[in-house]
Amino acid sequence: ARRPLMTSVSLETYFYFGSLWSTTFWIFSLSLFIWKGCRLPYPEASHHIYGLELSYLFMYLLVEPCRLFVGSKGNRSLHAPSIYLSCLLCGPVVWMHVYYMIQQTYVLHIETFLNSVSIGFVGVQFLLGMFSATGFPKEGAAPGARGPQRVVGPPAAMGGAVQYGGGGVRGGG
Repeated sequence: ARRPLMTSVSLETYFYFGSLWSTTFWIFSLSLFIWKGCRLPYPEASHHIYGLELSYLFMYLLVEPCRLFVGSKGNRSLHAPSIYLSCLLCGPVVWMHVYYMIQQTYVLHIETFLNSVSIGFVGVQFLLGMFSATGFPKEGAAPGARGPQRVVGPPAAMGGAVQYGGGGVRGGG
């Protein structure tokens, strides 16, 4: 009998180090934005673009910790929909990193490096998450059970009847 995949240690490790990296990335990016705002001449007509680019950094601060938290909880609780949600949130995060690599007004070499590393982390977390979530046990299936298990009434330990997908009723009634 094939045993279902349990919690992925590799994925959890990438979520942990990814959270440390995203914190480091955010602090460095904020520092670079402050430096660029003070030192580099943003065009007067498009000065609002500086604020827009800075607001993307704060949107990243909202999305990335949520993505990492949901993915980590989903991995630890073997809840595939949480992992899939985390993988879905990879899209906006990668979009923000690509924007900061090629679209913002001033792109520094260090920003290209920081965003490349971040995209690498997100990519590995996405692949490991998809691989792990497909191996999680299905919802409601107990290890070794042949069919879905449903409880009708109070649990058997409390004197209720338990009905299994295959038919008969067990328990006291």
